[in-house]
This record gives sequence, C-alpha cells and structure tokens, in this order.
Amino acid sequence: FTTLRLRTYLQPYQQEEYDSPRLLKWWMEKRAFDRYATLGLLIALPFGLIQPEAPLLTAALWFIYRARQEPDPTVTGKKTLNLTPRATQIWLLASLMAATATGLIAVLPYMLPSLPRAAMLQVALAILLVQALPFALIKANVLLTPFRAVQNRRYLQQASAILGNLKPTTIGITGSFGKTSTKYILNHILGGQAPALATPGSVNTPLGIARVVREQLQPHHQYFLAEMGAYGPGSIARLCKLAPPSIACITAVGQAHYERFKSLETVARAKFEIAEATLAAGGICILNANAIPDHLWQPRVQAAPQSYRLVTARKEVLRETDYYIESATQTSAGLSLTIHHNGTSTAFTAPVHGMVQA
Repeated sequence: FTTLRLRTYLQPYQQEEYDSPRLLKWWMEKRAFDRYATLGLLIALPFGLIQPEAPLLTAALWFIYRARQEPDPTVTGKKTLNLTPRATQIWLLASLMAATATGLIAVLPYMLPSLPRAAMLQVALAILLVQALPFALIKANVLLTPFRAVQNRRYLQQASAILGNLKPTTIGITGSFGKTSTKYILNHILGGQAPALATPGSVNTPLGIARVVREQLQPHHQYFLAEMGAYGPGSIARLCKLAPPSIACITAVGQAHYERFKSLETVARAKFEIAEATLAAGGICILNANAIPDHLWQPRVQAAPQSYRLVTARKEVLRETDYYIESATQTSAGLSLTIHHNGTSTAFTAPVHGMVQA
C-alpha cells in the first residue's frame, strides 16, 4: 500500500518540479492527508481491547483492500505521472524507507517484549507512517541530490552538444497559456515543409528538453520546437542557454501561476527572458499582442523594433512588419482566417476548432 500511495504523492511532486516547499504547500492547501487508510487503522485500534493481535491483523486486511482501491497516477489525472529515471529513483528509495519503517513496526513486539499493548502502538505508528509518506519522498529527493547533480549536468552537456552539432532552427515557445497548442500547430505546419521535432506534451523543463534532444533529435530534423516553462525568474533564461532559440514566441502574459510570481510585471519579466536571449543572438521574437497587456510589450518593442513581430487583431498597434488578423470565423471545417502582412492579404482555412486558436 505504501509504495502505491507514494506514487500518488509523487505525481504532484513531479508537477511541482520536485520543489519540496511547493509539494508541502499543495499537501496543505488540498488537504491531501490520508483519510481512508487512517480511518481503517483507527477502527482497528479498539479491537486491541479484545485480542492484543487483532489491531495488526485488521490493519493488514484494510491495507490490502485500500491498495486495490488506490488509483494509478500514471494513467489518471490531467497530467499523468511520468516515471522518468529521476521519479523512479525517488519512488524506489522512498519505498525502501517506508518498507524499512513498516518492518520495524511489525517486529516491535519482538524487540520490546515487555511493552504493554504493543499491537495498539503498532497501529498508531502505522497511522503516523501513512501520514508522513510525502516526507519520505522529500527525504529521498534530498539523499539523491548529489548523485543526481552529477548525472543531470552530464545530460545537459550532452543535449547542448547535440544541438550545437546538428544546428536545427530552434524555436522557443513560452506564455502563460497557449504555448502547447501553438507548439503543436506550428510543428504540424513546419513538418509539412521539412522534418521537425517538438517537445511532447507539456515537457518544458531543462531535463525534459534535454531528454528529447538526447533521445529523439536526429540530423535530418531541420526544426526543433521547444516549449519553455517559467517556474520563477531565470527559468527561461536557463532553458535558452540549453537550447538557444533563433526564433522566439510569447503566446500570452497572464495570471497563470500567479502564486509563484506575485505580480503581472514579474510574469512578464520571466516570459521576456526568451526574447532577451533570442534577440542577443540576432533572432526575432513573435508576440501575440492580443494576449499581452500593452504596457508590458510596447516599451520592449520600441527599444528593438526590428527584432519583434506582432500578431494582432488591433489596427491601432499595427506596424508594417506585423501580422494583422483581418477576419476570423468558426466553421464546421475549422477556422477561416484572413491575415494581412506587408501589404498583402491571405485567406485560408485551418482544420482547427475554437476561436481562441485564431
């Protein structure tokens, strides 16, 4: 049961980038304390008044039942658990620690034969163990840190070397929302012209991108699309060092993950790290001006007007080099769009549904 429950807690731990304070904050805010296993153990306690061994037997049967009810986080949830080498190492070490604790609880009466009502104490300790499982993951993560630091540095160096040797056109995509769908649509379009590779799903971290590069990027790929997530100031800057974009795209600046950034200005600074890195290397940055407050993008564009391209539905901010959405309608076949750029209007239909995709 404890190994299965550890996987359940590992799912949010992975989503929080193995940030222990954020896991504990999630644990408290979601009140993700164990209920059912603890309830069964509490029910088992009174049986100790009848038969000393009864609580332990009742608890064992209850754990077997609860183990069969435990959901599999690798197939459930909005973002399923990905048993990467790091996740697996943390899970196995935490499971080993939990198994050791379980074993010590099981042999407690033999270690302390004179202890009164040892079975009831065993159940109480089992409750404590079940509630402390998130801390086992945190402890395992801490113990693995020195080994993982060496391993991760090697992975990142390998990925950086591969990108440097193959030199695909790297396109970095970030934004408070819309980055994953933008990545998939762009990958589909570019893939019709030349071989393209995009990071899968919502993979947007240094190690996630490095793994894709190491395992999937081939010499024939002309485009590499990397989704870049911001978990705090400096996150995207580090990603740009790993996979320097020659083209950047910021889909939106909004209040997603507001709890991490505290203000919209901080969000903007984090997202525009991708523009700073791209422009420093002589590339261009494409902005969705419809989803970024004007006061956050206008000063930056005015400082380097030739390095930015706007996509907008508003004529008042339009420049000659920008892309203007003249019209957008939803049909049964998808979106019908008319885009104006450099004095030319182009009408086309995209088999994509949802006006938000326009």
